[in-house]
Parts: sequence; structure tokens; C-alpha cells
Amino acid sequence: AKRKHASLDMKAVYEFGMLKPEGGGRGGERVHLFIHLSFQEYLAALQLLHKLRTEDPAQRIDTAAITGAAELPAWAAIEQRRGSARWLITLKFLAGLVARETERSEAASATLRTVFWESVSCNHDGVIELGDRPTLVLMMHLLAQGDWDLTKIPNGEMMGHAIDVSIDAKHDSAAIIASGYLPLPISKAVYHLCHGSDVTLSAADVYLRFKHHPLIVAAKFNIFTMFENLLNGDTFSTGIRRLEEHLPSMIDDAAQRGSQVELKNFMKETVLRQTVRGLKPGWSLSVANDAIRLATTLFPALLNKSLLRAILCSNAIGTYIDTLLMFPEEQQVKLVQRRRDRFPLTMTSVIK
Repeated sequence: AKRKHASLDMKAVYEFGMLKPEGGGRGGERVHLFIHLSFQEYLAALQLLHKLRTEDPAQRIDTAAITGAAELPAWAAIEQRRGSARWLITLKFLAGLVARETERSEAASATLRTVFWESVSCNHDGVIELGDRPTLVLMMHLLAQGDWDLTKIPNGEMMGHAIDVSIDAKHDSAAIIASGYLPLPISKAVYHLCHGSDVTLSAADVYLRFKHHPLIVAAKFNIFTMFENLLNGDTFSTGIRRLEEHLPSMIDDAAQRGSQVELKNFMKETVLRQTVRGLKPGWSLSVANDAIRLATTLFPALLNKSLLRAILCSNAIGTYIDTLLMFPEEQQVKLVQRRRDRFPLTMTSVIK
């Protein structure tokens, strides 16, 4: 039956976009590749889940049971490969599948949960390896795949404490963002970092990654305060780049909360004021131009003569000209004529 309907089945597979033919073989000889590696990783996770369900958990402590075995038990395969970056996504898929099983039936999945977590966190003697940083980072990736109760995970509370103590919100932002795991102590540290005058780009990136996380929402973070601190001083250039990336979602959030006035004041008082204040010799004029364009495109009324005057007073003639060009053409002429009439000697000497 499988042979009879093989062509029909493969056509359906092509339509789903899972596989693509590779090479010139025909029929059963034809080689196929997954369109995306994630399909393969998910199917591998499903196979591991099936094996974890059906294998005898007593073998976990019986070394002789796997000696010379043609195929490793699932727990042994996980134990051997958990440190490989190539297996990370498969294990994340598996963690999500185990979490789903736990949600469906707490009692029925207790053994499955225990075997899985021991396989990813303990050595062959059953000793948890929490002193190993890669193991902690792996735990973060896996804990992020479900609403896990640490008290019901083998060594879960020890695991959580080790992460809280070892992972730093300021210096380990890349690991936190990549894992998607945000425990309460790290969220509190991020809050204090982002609301302080010494906010770093790494702390801001953690906040921006998790800004819709329940812990962040409950803490009532103020994104405008965070960006105000980030745009103050040496982090202005990088802060503007982050603002450009996240401005669309900030506009949506402001519309939902009815805080458009707060957004406008932020653009006026923080973005434009900090821009003009920073226009000094050697300062990045391209960043200044981007900041001004960002604010005045969103709120055209902010593009006015007082802004132009403030920029000119900073002696940033290049930014003055670029900003002037943002005005309608007829207004550009009037502004230039007005300035020429007010400073005739200066303009005459420049022309000569």
C-alpha cells in the first residue's frame, strides 16, 4: 500500500514544503533533503520523546544494560550529545514536548520528566553538574520551553539557584537573550540597570527582548526612561540605533495605551534635546541627522525654527543644512533669506 501511494504521498509532502528532491534519482531511489533543518530536529525530538516514554527507566542506573547495544537508549544519547551545539535545537524541541506532556497529565508524565531532566543535567553517575557554565546555559534554554515548576524537576531548585547566582544581567546578556529564560532575580537586576543613569546597551537589549514578559510587565518598566538614560552620553549613537529598531512597536504600544503625548514629549525633550546638546566637534553628525529625521518624521511639528536655531548655535553647520533640507522648499528659501537679512555682513563676507 505504501508503494502504491508513494507518489501521491510525496506530492503532498512537496506541497507542505517539508522536503525537496536532490539529485537525479527516481522513485524510491531519489534522495530528499529537508527544506529547513528545523523539520529534521523536530522529528528527532519526537523520536527521542517516544523512546523516553517506552524505555525502561531502570536502565538509567544499569551501565551493563547499554554495553554493546546496537542503539543507545534515548537518555544515553542525550547524555552524550547534550554539550553539542548541533543538538541544542533538538533538545529545546524535546523540552517543549515533555512540558506539554506534563501539562496534559502530571501523574502520567512524572517519570518522563524525571528521566529527561536527569539526562540533560546529570553525569552518568547521576550527579548534577551545576558548576559547569555550559550546562547552566543549556538549562536556561530548556527551562524557557515550558512553564516549569522547579520544585517538580530533579534538582530543580538547585538548578534555579545556580542560574540566579552565576548568570549576570549585565555581562551575560547574550546568553539570557538567546535562551529566552528570564527568572525573577535577573528581571529585577535588569530593572535597576535600565532605570539607572549608567544603563548599558547589553541591559537595554535584555529589556527590549523581554518587554512583554509577565515579570517585566508586572515591574512597570518605563521604556522612555530607559531610552532617556541610554541616549545620555557616550551611548547615544548605539541608543539611537536601538530606538530606530524598536520605534514601530513603541508607536503601537503608545496607541494601545493612549500615551502618544508621552511619546511626543520623549521625542522632543530627549531625542532632539540630547541631539543638539551632543553636537560638538568630532561628534557623529550622521547619527545626529538620523535622530532629527526620526523625531520629526514621527511628529512633523517638531521640525521648527527653534530647532534649527538650536542646531546652528551648536556650530554644526552640516547638520544645520541637512535639517534645513527637511523643510518644504518654499520654507527653505524664507529661512535662508531671513538669516541672510539678519546677518548681512557675515553672509557678504562668506560670498566674497
